[in-house]
Amino acid sequence: MLTFSLFILSILSVALGVFFLRSNNETVKGTEDGSQAFLIAGILAVPFTAMLMYYALGDPNIPALLNKQESVRSSTGTNFDPERHLEQINELLDKRPDDPALLSQISSVYMMLGKFDLAVQNAKHLVSLSPANASALVQLADALAMKSDGEITDEIVDILKTALKADDENPVAMTLLGIGYEQRGRSAEALDFWRKAAQVLPAESPLKQRVEEMIGQVTPDIKTDEKKPIGPVSIEIDISDPLKIPTSTNAQLFVMLKNQGMKPPIAVSKMVITEFPIQAILDDSSSMLPGISLGDFDSIYGIARISLSGSPLPKKGDLEGRSPTFNPKETSVISIVIDKIVD
Repeated sequence: MLTFSLFILSILSVALGVFFLRSNNETVKGTEDGSQAFLIAGILAVPFTAMLMYYALGDPNIPALLNKQESVRSSTGTNFDPERHLEQINELLDKRPDDPALLSQISSVYMMLGKFDLAVQNAKHLVSLSPANASALVQLADALAMKSDGEITDEIVDILKTALKADDENPVAMTLLGIGYEQRGRSAEALDFWRKAAQVLPAESPLKQRVEEMIGQVTPDIKTDEKKPIGPVSIEIDISDPLKIPTSTNAQLFVMLKNQGMKPPIAVSKMVITEFPIQAILDDSSSMLPGISLGDFDSIYGIARISLSGSPLPKKGDLEGRSPTFNPKETSVISIVIDKIVD
């Protein structure tokens, strides 16, 4: 999860870097030529290095990234030094403490170095300058997620929801929010956010590919949950006093579970008539319909019928009773009183 957060950070950093480079030209013009060149190089180097860390090192955690920092530098062919970059940014922040480009960059570098408290501190400052800015809110959410070792806490969920109010098509916010719901076992809601994110991401986006992978990983689990067998339904059958138990040798007791919208029963049990009350147990093994499970329904009811002819179909003179409707996912014990004669 931490790796995925780093991956999202790399995508977000690219977008923020380009945005702030374009929107802060006037601010950068006030710096010395050397500082200006270094700042621009740093803005470009941070997302580039973050992306390289993800792709070159596979799935490392933050300590592993720090230990391999030298190999990353050599593989990039640059001498990018995050600590020196921090010094430069801090020098500029002394002059422009509310510069959003600088705050975004220093938060990103702190995350790269595993200094998550400082990353969160600067991201919060960034949000305080523009509370309705979706990109700033997502950067804060990402920093908090890194600090919590990848856990999308309730605080982060609230921040991401605020970001989506400001930009309802922000794919990073939707992706992180989906992860938060998946961590809470709410896979259906996670899928909803991931599918929306996939719709707005460009086809060639690496983030889109990752989101689609997560969708594919969760969808089979959702289908499995939907088809999860429901436990047996225990049914107690009794007969009202005015009715007499048939003595015919052909008489049989049929116990069924039915749905209002279906004519055939979902499950049926044929039983010998003994002394009432009689206990019956029905589950998916009693199903009369291939591929149909009790778990496919939210509302069913039970019928108990004493058939004088031995046929499961109701005929005049048969004795019958019906239970109230119930949800088999929530109720496993019901009772039926045979209290009427079929006309």
